Amino acid sequence: MRIKIFPKKIYIGNHNNHKKHYVNCDSFFEKFNHIFKTETGIIENADQLIDAYSERFESLGSDIKQIFAKLDKHDIIIDKTIKKVGLKRFNPFNDMGGDTSFIFVMLDSLDNGILVTNITMRDGNRIYAKKIEKGTSVLALSEYEQSALNEIISN
Repeated sequence: MRIKIFPKKIYIGNHNNHKKHYVNCDSFFEKFNHIFKTETGIIENADQLIDAYSERFESLGSDIKQIFAKLDKHDIIIDKTIKKVGLKRFNPFNDMGGDTSFIFVMLDSLDNGILVTNITMRDGNRIYAKKIEKGTSVLALSEYEQSALNEIISN
């Protein structure tokens, strides 16, 4: 069997059989040229191929480092976003009907955030806001507030 390579065609023939077969290799040569092409032209030997690919890998390495640096920044931002939200209704007074008072808690993944308490009374509402840092408040928390905060932190 004989194989001869012509521009963009491969000839396959047999000494005994005088039939000639040509295989069109346009897509093969396009892929071949894509693999062996650099910014300076077509690669002619193995040394050029190794140099070209080592440059590409070095470039990819620096790109990957930049991506990981951006991911680290995003992780810091994500840690500071609100992730835990809860609402607990309660009735602080026995002489009023229904759980019209509530505690609203918003915390990030580090348990920093805010606790808002609304106490409904006959003559109006009282609203209190308390800053929460690492799961605790500098200001004293009521029994209801501490219970609501513990529930949100544990979930």
